[in-house]
Amino acid sequence: MRVGVDANNGTAIENWQVQLRPAAMKGRELEPRFSFGSQKVAPSASSPAGSPSALVPAFTWCRAEFNLAAPSTEWSISWKLTFEAAVDALLYLNGKFVGRYAVAGPQRDFYLPDPYLVFDAKRKNVLTMVLAYTDGPQSVRTIRIGPYEEFATRRTRVEFEW
Repeated sequence: MRVGVDANNGTAIENWQVQLRPAAMKGRELEPRFSFGSQKVAPSASSPAGSPSALVPAFTWCRAEFNLAAPSTEWSISWKLTFEAAVDALLYLNGKFVGRYAVAGPQRDFYLPDPYLVFDAKRKNVLTMVLAYTDGPQSVRTIRIGPYEEFATRRTRVEFEW
């Protein structure tokens, strides 16, 4: 098996680093203690000389961390993730599944439920992306966390006296 621009001129793969389990899952959620470090080295199965070998699609697990300050109690703010990539992806926020991005699909904005978010300057939110058919994060074009401005509302306190 070879890796490169084409199968005939690529570099021979001597061994693979294989993630034994891509992620420990609880239903649709990632196990909070999931580590990217459980790899083993496996020898490559060499193909017969002269036969073209198929390129195997890979999945890349990427993480992005960010902090969010607690919003003012005077406002009710919904948050969204804007995501664009050249490949399909699964998106997890703090281990919880928030959506599937498809290149062919129209969806670019994903709602981030308040209970999934951490509003603390000392603790980070972790966005995990599982990118399909790529071996690196270079296919990601946009990652942006921001408020759904059209859904932000000012809270008003109303008191009644009888």
